[in-house]
Amino acid sequence: MAKPATATITATAGKKSKPSDSYEKNLNTLGDQSKQQTMAGWGYQWQFSDKGNSVGGWVPISDTAKSKYKTNFGEDFTGNMATLALGGKKVVSFAGSAYTGGLESQGYQLQKANSIINSNQSSDFENKENADNPPVRGVPGPGSFEDYMKPYQGILDQFLDNPAPVPPNMVDLFQDKMGEYGIPELEQSVNDLTQQKKDEEALMRERTASEEDKAVSMGVISGRTSEIKRQSYEKLDFIGRQIDYATNQLNTKYAMVNTIMNLTQTDYQNASTEYYNAFNKAMQMITFTRGVVKDYSDEQWRNYTEEQRQKERTEDNARANLSIIYNSITAGNTEWAGMDQATKNQITKLEQEAGLPAGFTEGLHNNNPAQDIISTTSRQESNGDSYADVIMRDHKTGAISVQHIFLGKSKVSGSGGGGGGGNGSGTDVAVGDMTNSQLEADYNLSLDGVKDRIKVSSSDTDAKHDLTREQAADELFKYYQGRKSKASILSDIYETYPDDYRD
Repeated sequence: MAKPATATITATAGKKSKPSDSYEKNLNTLGDQSKQQTMAGWGYQWQFSDKGNSVGGWVPISDTAKSKYKTNFGEDFTGNMATLALGGKKVVSFAGSAYTGGLESQGYQLQKANSIINSNQSSDFENKENADNPPVRGVPGPGSFEDYMKPYQGILDQFLDNPAPVPPNMVDLFQDKMGEYGIPELEQSVNDLTQQKKDEEALMRERTASEEDKAVSMGVISGRTSEIKRQSYEKLDFIGRQIDYATNQLNTKYAMVNTIMNLTQTDYQNASTEYYNAFNKAMQMITFTRGVVKDYSDEQWRNYTEEQRQKERTEDNARANLSIIYNSITAGNTEWAGMDQATKNQITKLEQEAGLPAGFTEGLHNNNPAQDIISTTSRQESNGDSYADVIMRDHKTGAISVQHIFLGKSKVSGSGGGGGGGNGSGTDVAVGDMTNSQLEADYNLSLDGVKDRIKVSSSDTDAKHDLTREQAADELFKYYQGRKSKASILSDIYETYPDDYRD
């Protein structure tokens, strides 16, 4: 955006004025930097301010308008810089009061406005010995806001009287609008997949029975039926995963609409609209910040397996949904401590889907209570450390910051014992990059890996039993930090290895 120009505004023609620092006005750039069609025709928009008072104008180009505005403002104003109005913003402060107008930002040409205003600077300076406190050029003397605006009230009524429409109650239209968000299609997809699963199961039974009725040896029959079942189970497994994914997305959409409605106390459909707008913005930011990995048309994405793609989609959807809930909370509509348990459970579920530790969102909010989430992405350093990078914006000042939150370390495959078990993948996998199923499998192996080292009694003198349950929890927490809390690990250890474990 162009740097704001500075202009000196003097009093009405014929009255001498003395410019001072208080009359240096900033010409603020508003709206699109282009000429735009408005309800009153083509024109330019400008604004300047002094001592916290903002005054702006929208100037039609027609000769008739030029002549009319010349009459209103005197010869000091040309036809290209005329109508004083509180333009460009819906609320502009003036002399401690607020004027609410409905005119959206129309457009202007900054260079032309600069030229018009600055063309009078020389004469203003030459006439500086009179008029210590002139108001804006063309306005007869300082006075109340009402007196000041009287000559222009007709123009304001014509161009700015555009109140916001009263929002309708969308609950009555909920069923019609549901289709816009794809929920019926997703519901139908779940139904179709469920039917495919039933059909495949019926086909497997039919083919198996057919093979068993054939007059061949039992060994041959057994081999054939085993192959039939293997093929069918592969298909059923794929269909089952598709059902799980579609069902999860459907439940998430339902839950998110209900959550926003509860947080903002809007009606159901308005919450739906707000959610999908915010969700799309969050997804766009996540897509942007992830870079090449999230460019769905690039080679890396094309080479992903369907399971990998679903994992990426699930994580991104969950993170976008988390940012919506988080930003609703920081907006002041609710307090974390006062949230209902269903909302807290929904946040925990989304954290798991996003590959984030339970309590991640609450901890982030406690440390950054005045900031909104723009996007959340994850990365892994060369040393195996995994981090969540959260781009945040202070909703009061607009300042941008990035929080780097440690999620855990990658673990060498085949490791066991105190630091945890192996995930069986044959590769180094960071805890933050594990799917939920991988995490649970890995965690269970880790719990099993410490069983021969657990010391449940102070009287146990076996040298191999070198870890108390608290020490074992400490070791496991070092690895699973970011995905599991120390308290939950300790609870699992006590449940798995109670006091009578070695009795």
